[in-house]
Amino acid sequence: MMARRPYRAWLLKGGLLLLAAVLFFYRWPWDSWPTLTAPTARPYFWPWFAGFLLLTVLNLSLDAITWLIVQRLVRPLRWSRALLHNLQCYALAFITPFQSGELAGRYLLQPPEHRQKALYLTFWMHAPKLSAKLLVALPLFIWASGQKNFWWPSALLLLIGIVYFYLERALRLLQRFRLGKWPLKHFLIAGRPSRREKAQLLAINALRFLIFSSQLALMLHLLRPEALSLKLLLSIPVYYLLSAIIPSWTALDFLIKGTLALYFFQWMEAQAATVALAGMAVWLFNVALPAGIGFSLLRPSQWRWKQAGKAEP
Repeated sequence: MMARRPYRAWLLKGGLLLLAAVLFFYRWPWDSWPTLTAPTARPYFWPWFAGFLLLTVLNLSLDAITWLIVQRLVRPLRWSRALLHNLQCYALAFITPFQSGELAGRYLLQPPEHRQKALYLTFWMHAPKLSAKLLVALPLFIWASGQKNFWWPSALLLLIGIVYFYLERALRLLQRFRLGKWPLKHFLIAGRPSRREKAQLLAINALRFLIFSSQLALMLHLLRPEALSLKLLLSIPVYYLLSAIIPSWTALDFLIKGTLALYFFQWMEAQAATVALAGMAVWLFNVALPAGIGFSLLRPSQWRWKQAGKAEP
């Protein structure tokens, strides 16, 4: 039974990507490609594009701060080293399904005495990201949709906040159990992150989510300014929240997000193809390019001493 699970996961992944590819190529307006790329010849395009790249650098820098805070749960780390770790893990996540390579990378980056904590550390890299997306996107969705009944969205946001900030109480209960022959307390860190650290992680990732969404809005402004509207701007975080929930493969994530954009924004009577193209640009500079840099920083000799169980120099 256990041997079939990877096969089923790959089958689900392949089927999802195939469906996305079919839907994407069916919906994409191929005859409008010259119109979509024409704005690159405008004189104001490149100064604004430089601003787009600066936002990418800021986004990666803030993610390095996130790993810096998380890694300090077990040992101190410099910001430059945190950025290097992230780039290497981006590369490993890029080529593996469900970003499983990131967990392997963060495991190998730990000294031997801290490797049991790798899963816990990786969890706290992603829990603030999902929580921040929910807390930012849900209010914007309510505003954009003209929802008049606010009690259930308010209750949902409050529940998300309670679960996020009081999650350690549930984890304390897990410390009584065992994973095979090992007590779960060996994989957890009692009392960490603190509520202050959780608030820092949540604020940083909320800012990163807004930057990521702003990059899409900026690219839309460069490609087709007339397509921008308040409703479209408010819907961008909702679109990214939906795309984050859909299981995907990082290397082909642009296909999932592009297909979702073609249908999601078409429903809102916006320029769906323009949004899809802008989304691909955001993915290229925030995901693919950092992963490519991470590949160049992966040295076989470096990972051999990690696999041998030696501490990081």
